[in-house]
Amino acid sequence: MADHSLKKEQDADAKFKPVHEVLQANLLDQLLLTLQVKQAHWNIVGPRFISIHEYLDSVYETMQEQTDQSAERIRQLRAFPNGSADLVAENETFVPMPNGPISDSDVVDLITHRLELAIDAFRDRLATIEDVDTVTADIIHGQIEDLEIHAWKMRSMK
Repeated sequence: MADHSLKKEQDADAKFKPVHEVLQANLLDQLLLTLQVKQAHWNIVGPRFISIHEYLDSVYETMQEQTDQSAERIRQLRAFPNGSADLVAENETFVPMPNGPISDSDVVDLITHRLELAIDAFRDRLATIEDVDTVTADIIHGQIEDLEIHAWKMRSMK
């Protein structure tokens, strides 16, 4: 009996390995985007400072929620998320944010571009697991929708 249960668990783990890999890749992008949004939030300058500065708080909150959601989903699938700073830096998928003051127009362009890159990456990864795990697919669909809303609002600030 014990051998049968172990075999069943190993089969489930193997089935969900690609799902874990997608969630892990999304998690790294979410962590990086969270940091970059905060960098822009702190360093924005210009006449639209207040409105964009405050809106970036909303984007940041969304990214924090998504990061936690992805990491917890990885745990639900009996794997362990890795959000270490070293791994995030090693897998950096976006160009680093500039240091120092960033004009309000540049912040809008930089964050919009990063949101769109994340949306594209999430969609590409989602396609690889959509039929494997519909629960995770639904979570990622919701995350993409949130990112699309933020990208639309940021584009509207141009």
